[in-house]
Amino acid sequence: MLTFVQTTLANTAEVAMQHFPNPSTVSQALQPLVSGAPLWNDHPKINAEWHQWVDTIAAQTLKTLPTLKERMQVSVTAMQLGYVLIRP
Repeated sequence: MLTFVQTTLANTAEVAMQHFPNPSTVSQALQPLVSGAPLWNDHPKINAEWHQWVDTIAAQTLKTLPTLKERMQVSVTAMQLGYVLIRP
C-alpha cells in the first residue's frame, strides 16, 4: 500500500493522508518494492540517523551487485573521471 501525505502551506486547508492499494498488475518480484516498504516511509530526523540510513541502504545494495554484474555479464573497472575516483 502506498501512502501519500500532502503538506500544508500558510492559509490553506489540510488534506488527510490517503492510502492507495497495490496495483494487481505488478509482478510478484516488484510487490515488496511498491507495497510501501520502510525504504519509502523511513525519514531520518537527525544527521546521525541519515548516515545510518545511507549506510544500511548502501550495504543492501552492495550485496546485490555481484549477482547483478554476473547476470548482466558486465564488469566494473576503477577509473578517474575528472577529479572523481570511481571504484568498483
